[in-house]
Amino acid sequence: QVGNTRGRCTGTLHGMLGGECTGMLHKDVAQGIGSPPQVRIVPEPLGDTDAVLLTCHVWGFYPPPVTVLWWHRGHVVATGDKAKLLPSGNWTYQTQVTLRVTPKVGDTFTCSVQHASLDQPLQEHWSELGGVCDTGR
Repeated sequence: QVGNTRGRCTGTLHGMLGGECTGMLHKDVAQGIGSPPQVRIVPEPLGDTDAVLLTCHVWGFYPPPVTVLWWHRGHVVATGDKAKLLPSGNWTYQTQVTLRVTPKVGDTFTCSVQHASLDQPLQEHWSELGGVCDTGR
């Protein structure tokens, strides 16, 4: 009796997660209801050099496909093609894409995020202004 009850419960739970719940999520996406990403650039100085590791953190988005590009002076300098998408545990996803740079005063680097929930790419900028980091939109 216990084994049969457990089997029915497991089957019901599997059916809900595999059908109804994910079906509702896919329906929301089809209707244009998604969770837009948030973006933040975190700079990390690399030792005694002038180099900086810029990490573009992208989180809170659903559905999972997302495109992350690094721009500098009007050119794409890195893509997030190999970045792993990680579940956040709340039906949204996160990823990060890094870029190693040796910035000059006045250089601006932009992390651009394209996602189905956005009408236009979301951008975060970072620039080295005389040794002071400036992140802004």
